[in-house]
Amino acid sequence: MDGPEDRGPARGRIIVRNLVFDMREVHLKKAFQSFGTIESVNVPLNQANNQNRGFAFVEFSTKEEALKAIAAMNQSKFKGRSLTVELSLPKASYEAKVQH
Repeated sequence: MDGPEDRGPARGRIIVRNLVFDMREVHLKKAFQSFGTIESVNVPLNQANNQNRGFAFVEFSTKEEALKAIAAMNQSKFKGRSLTVELSLPKASYEAKVQH
């Protein structure tokens, strides 16, 4: 399976932050499906309690679909929480940004 760095430039991967801890893939697919074709949803889980870690990744077929989802969902309320939705950076780029 390819990693985030290997994904084609035509695809749009977003990160959704500030999720309630019982949120799963099915909930995110339902919330974001109206913005385009979803290729994948990844909700990392905390191994200690099997809850999500408060963020997830949603990958759309195109970057345009991802940008549409960001415009509509960023700072929106979802299950009582204000979401932060933005384009996802490859892990190496994110770590370099955080270190500086």
